[in-house]
Order: sequence, then C-alpha cells, then structure tokens
Amino acid sequence: MPAESQQPAACGPSESQQFPAPRAAHPSQPAEPPHTQRPPRPARAPQPAGAAAHAQQAQPPHLTHASQPAEPPRPTRTPQKVGAARAAQAPLSYAIFSALYAPHVGGVEAYTAGLAGELARRGRRVTVITCRLAPEHPARETQSDGVDVLRLPCRPLLGGRLPLLRGRASVRQALSGLAETPPDRVVVNTRFYPLSLAGAHFAQRLGLPACVIEHGSAHLSLGNPLADKAVEAYEHRATERVKACGHPFCGVSAAALSWLEHFGIRGRGVVPNAIDPAAFAAQASARDFRVELGLSADAFLVAFVGRLVPEKGVDALLQAASEAACRPSLEQVAFAFAGDGPLASAVRDASRNVHALGPLSAPDVSALLRGADAVCLPSRSEGFATVLLEAAAMGTAPLVTRVGGVDELGIAHGRGIVLEDARPSTLLAALERAASQRAACAQWGERLREHARKHVGWPQTADALEAIFDAYEAERRVAP
Repeated sequence: MPAESQQPAACGPSESQQFPAPRAAHPSQPAEPPHTQRPPRPARAPQPAGAAAHAQQAQPPHLTHASQPAEPPRPTRTPQKVGAARAAQAPLSYAIFSALYAPHVGGVEAYTAGLAGELARRGRRVTVITCRLAPEHPARETQSDGVDVLRLPCRPLLGGRLPLLRGRASVRQALSGLAETPPDRVVVNTRFYPLSLAGAHFAQRLGLPACVIEHGSAHLSLGNPLADKAVEAYEHRATERVKACGHPFCGVSAAALSWLEHFGIRGRGVVPNAIDPAAFAAQASARDFRVELGLSADAFLVAFVGRLVPEKGVDALLQAASEAACRPSLEQVAFAFAGDGPLASAVRDASRNVHALGPLSAPDVSALLRGADAVCLPSRSEGFATVLLEAAAMGTAPLVTRVGGVDELGIAHGRGIVLEDARPSTLLAALERAASQRAACAQWGERLREHARKHVGWPQTADALEAIFDAYEAERRVAP
C-alpha cells in the first residue's frame, strides 16, 4: 500500500494545508475554440448572515500568496430548487472527482462521462478531476460537450487500477485554480482512491456540499487470498478517512447502497448507472461476429464483455465452457470473450468452443451483443454493470449473478436469468435452460430492451443526483 507521505492528509483543516498560489495555464495548452469558450461567471448575490456564519466555522481562510492578506471566509451558498429561480443566477457548477476517466476504459469512467455530459447539457458548468495515467493524456482540456477535464499527476499501480497521486505540492497547485472559482457542488466517485480523499478533503475545507458515490457491492479482489486481505484492510482505512470529512454517501444501485452498510454508512439514495440505449444501439458497427467466428446458423452464441479478471467470474465461465464442449445438449453453444486482463491468455488457450476477441470498440461491442443470443456475467461484485445496460439496449438476454443492476432492471421478472452463484455447475444449468428455450430467451431480451427504453437514461441519473443535493443543501440551510 502507498506510503503515508504520498497521500492526502486526513480531513480537517490546518494552516499547513492551505492551497498555494494558483499555477498558470501551460503555454502549450491551446485556447478553446469559440464554440467551447464560456462567458465570465457573474457575481453571486450576497447570502444571509446565518449562512455566512455557518460557513465561517467550517472553512479556513484561503491564502492566494504569502505576501497578501487572507481572504475572508467563503460563505456557504444558499441552494435553490432546480428551475426558474436557479436559472436567473449564475449557472450551477459541479466538480466531479473520478480517479479513472477517459481515455481509460471502464465502468466508472463511462459513468463519469455520461453524468458529466448530461449535467453540461442542462447548462451546468462541469469539471472532471482525474488522474493522468499516461504522459500523452493532456493535463487540461475542454471536451466537445463543454466538460472541462483536469488531470493530476499520478503513479499508476495494478495496471492503472490504483492510481496514486504523485507530488503533493503539484497536486495542491493544480487544485488551487479550481479553488479560486469554487464549484457549487462536489461529486466524489468511489470511496477508496487517494483522489477520492483529495476530493472529499477539497470540499470539506471550502465548505462545499459534496456527495460520495459508491460503485461496488463487495471488496475489491486481486484473485489472491493474501493480497485480498491487504486490499480489504486498505479499503476500510481509506473509507474511514473519507467518512471523516462528513459528506453524505449514495450508490449507483440498491446493491451498492446496501454494501455501504458494511462500512457503517447509511446512504441517502441511488444515483443509477445509465447509458443512452438508443445511441448505443445506433452506433453498432457492420461487423457480423457470427460469420467472422464461422458459427453455424443454429449456434447459440454467449457473449462475455468486460475485464478478464477473476472477480468477473471469467475462470468459472471458462470451466463451464470446457464442460459444455463435452455435453451433447450444449454442443451448439459458443462463447465469445471481449476484453483484456490477467486472464487473457487463459481465454486464448481455452476449449474449442471459446473465441477470444480481445478488447473491442464500443461500436463493435454493440455489434457483438446484437449477434449474441445471451450475455453471461457471473461477477462476484458489480455496483451496476454497464454491460447489463448495453445488453438491454440491444435486446440480449442476460445470465447474471445477483449483483448491482439486477433489481433495477427487473431481470428476475422475465427479463433474463439470475444466477444464485457463479459455480460452473450453476452456469451450465442456466446455459442449458437458455439454449433449450431460444424463443423464450429472445423474449427475455425484448422485454429488457423495452424496460430500458422507458426507464434508463442519463437524464434520470442526473435528476436523482440533483434531488439528493437539493435535499442535502436544504438541511445545511437550517442546520444550527
């Protein structure tokens, strides 16, 4: 685990933790094109004396330079309901701390991009603060959707899964610009990354309302019992430090919300994972994977999409595939694995009915799911698996363990098969059921597609987030 000196300090203001003078923009950073430039931010109206007094107790003075006097404490803003009253003021602004973000690929990355994009479409000013996992990733940029991205220096561990902030002074310098024009609200994705603590600490010191979003439903796993014990201890310690900042928590699913109780946290609600189902389906490439893999017309194609790691149940699915190859009732079942990870070589060397596709682009994933009869996700832990939403967009029936997203999509109600566990024998039984009822399997997928069309989307996710913030800010206004 990282040395203590490399991580943000525990929450609680101290004179040595003030931000230094802001760092000038890098001279190589090009100016934003006219369509992405933003107008100057109007001054906010003065706040009631009670709110200002409350903020003075929570926020230390901000120093802009050692030779300048301290600025007066920044008052807590009076939040308003989303609507006409807020539209008359300066645009509401969000800072979203997410240790992993594009171009890195994964569930949290997609969630952050989707939520940030929807907030920007509503006229919110959005800045994503993330880790710079590779030198070719720009330190600062403005995306085409108007979302600003600030990447902090880091040292990526575990193949980029655990980025450690590098250079405390550099991190403080990078965040000082954000502190000069503070956001109205702070979102922290996940609770255990060093950047998560930095984001929670940033909001706590400036007296900003913040919310920590849980994305898991079990401890992280590296597939090694001894290593997993160390990771579990790290998770608890990191979570306690984020809890100490006093911000509310929520989850991306009911399962994630329930998992927070393991850490003694009572979450405020669900801010669900989402995709744009219509856009995901429309982007499908022209690839026909059934033809590319040389499958017969009556083959039953089962897709797996995700990281090839033990916690996703890849090893169990490979064992089930090996046994299926020897069963007459499953001889027409073929498996296509899309993704990369430590178990990639095991997938390549698997039984003859297993096809290793490697990492696929989003359009190719759409095409794969379009051609598949079912998607199998025997994960041990998922906050809300994005592949379930993608399968729903394409009308592909899921065979999935009882993880986050299963309840939200109603998979147990005639929209797929919910696996009681991820043992190979359980997977084989579910595969036999689906392959022997192909018409029913297709109907499960269609019901799932219809449900997603009506209930899944980033507008619903943004609504849930803003409702949680509105309620929390109302509580802050009346707090003694």
